[in-house]
Amino acid sequence: MNEITARDHGIHLPPKSIWPLILALGIGFLTFGVIFIASSRPIFAELSFIVGGSVTVVSLMGWAHSVVKEKAEPGEEARAVQQKDLLMFLKYFLISEAAIFGALFVHYYNNRFGQEYWPLAGSPEIHTTLPAVATLILMFSSLTCEIGHLALKKGRRFRSKTFILITAVLGLIFLGFQGYEWGLLINQYSFTAETNIYGTLFYMLTGFHGLHVSVGILFLILVYGRLEMGQMDQKRHFSMIAATWYWHFVDVIWILLFFSIYLI
Repeated sequence: MNEITARDHGIHLPPKSIWPLILALGIGFLTFGVIFIASSRPIFAELSFIVGGSVTVVSLMGWAHSVVKEKAEPGEEARAVQQKDLLMFLKYFLISEAAIFGALFVHYYNNRFGQEYWPLAGSPEIHTTLPAVATLILMFSSLTCEIGHLALKKGRRFRSKTFILITAVLGLIFLGFQGYEWGLLINQYSFTAETNIYGTLFYMLTGFHGLHVSVGILFLILVYGRLEMGQMDQKRHFSMIAATWYWHFVDVIWILLFFSIYLI
């Protein structure tokens, strides 16, 4: 069925794109990163995560740019089909991200309960005050993000822009807390990813999550820009939906990380 025939029958066919192939390549590198961690090869794991994370982010941004064009479609039915397709893509993406983090959690707990003492000898005592404050900040940012989303659904674009900007700033503050903690551990205690398997897992998990927070901030800035240019309204705002879901996902993952690394 060609494009004209498909349009005549109200069927939405996505355009041809190379981005899914590039995305698969990025996820492949991330998978190799998990394998290298399991094989106690932190250097190869870090390289795989850097390359895989970069390729994944670029491919998702490229794919989103080619697919998420929230312009008026010829007819409400075609627009509804497009929205359904985009939401399905978003769900599959979040499921794949959850699977990657799930594999990392399994590896962490496999090492955690496979040791007589945890953290391992040579590891400093990591205090919970700083990460606890960062956790509260990230949880509050999830609330501000949702307020921004609801404001747009009610047609209050200025209020939506304000809360999306607040969310991005809170995300930057969270990253600042994380960077400060890393600096203390590295400079004062010489605790690095090569100290032991605990150090490898600590920096890998918090760093991988930090990468996702950075992507989320870029996504929020994109949403703010589109709001500023009037490219979204009450009916057409998939970018806002995607950014909100992704930010909530990042928040939930951090809560699990906080309990796993700092409390258990």
